[in-house]
Amino acid sequence: MKTEFLETIAMANIRRSNYDSMCEVIPPGVSGSAQIRHFTLTSDSVALPNLRAMRDGFCEFLCCPGKYAALTIDGKTVMSDTPMERLTNHWIAQAAFGRVLIAGLGLGMVPYHLAQLSRVDLIDIVEINPDVIQLVHPRISHPKI
Repeated sequence: MKTEFLETIAMANIRRSNYDSMCEVIPPGVSGSAQIRHFTLTSDSVALPNLRAMRDGFCEFLCCPGKYAALTIDGKTVMSDTPMERLTNHWIAQAAFGRVLIAGLGLGMVPYHLAQLSRVDLIDIVEINPDVIQLVHPRISHPKI
C-alpha cells in the first residue's frame, strides 16, 4: 500500500513537469561514445528506492513504474527522463521566454519541450560532444532550435 502511494506522488511529479516521454521522441541508438537506451522500471524495482527517498525527505527522487530513456556517454548515464530529471528541470520551462541558452543537449528533453512554448522564440544549445549532437539533434529538430 505504501509503495502505491509513493508511485502516485511520482506520477503527480511527472504530470506537473509537462515533459514528453523521450521514449516516444528518441529511439535507442549509438553514435560513437554516446548511446540512447530505453529501460523499464517495475513496481518492484522502484519500491525500495522510493521508500529510501521518502525516509530521507527527497520526494523529488520518487519514481514510478514505466518506460524511460537514458543518455549514456562511455557507459555512464548522464541524463534520463525519470520523474526526478523532469521535476528538477521543471523550473526552466516555467521561467523560459524569448531567446534561451541551454548548456548541454542531453536527451533533448528540455529544448524539445521549450520549442513547443509560444513564449520561447529561439533556443541556442551549447554541446561539447559531437556524438550527442549526432544522436539527439535530428530527433528534436525544430525551427526554434
